[in-house]
Amino acid sequence: LFARSGITLVARLNHSFECNRQSEAVEIFRQVGIETTDYSFDDGGVPQKAVLKPFLSRMCELHESTSGGGTMAVHCIGGLGRTGVVV
Repeated sequence: LFARSGITLVARLNHSFECNRQSEAVEIFRQVGIETTDYSFDDGGVPQKAVLKPFLSRMCELHESTSGGGTMAVHCIGGLGRTGVVV
C-alpha cells in the first residue's frame, strides 16, 4: 500500500523499545524500496530541536530531490500524540 501510494520514506517517531516488531517492519519497507528513519521522542511530549531540525531537513531534501513527487509517511504507535505534534 505504501509503495503504491508513492511513499518513499517512513519517518518513525516512536522509540524502538515501544514496538517489539519494529525491525520486521523496517525490513519489509526496505524490501519494497522504502527508506525508514527515526526521529523518536516521548509520547505526550514536545520534540527537541535536535529531533525536529533533522526531521524538517529530511522532509525538505525529499521534496527537492523528487520535484515534489516523493511522499513521507509519519507514524508513531497510536498516531495521535507524536504524529499530531509533528504534522
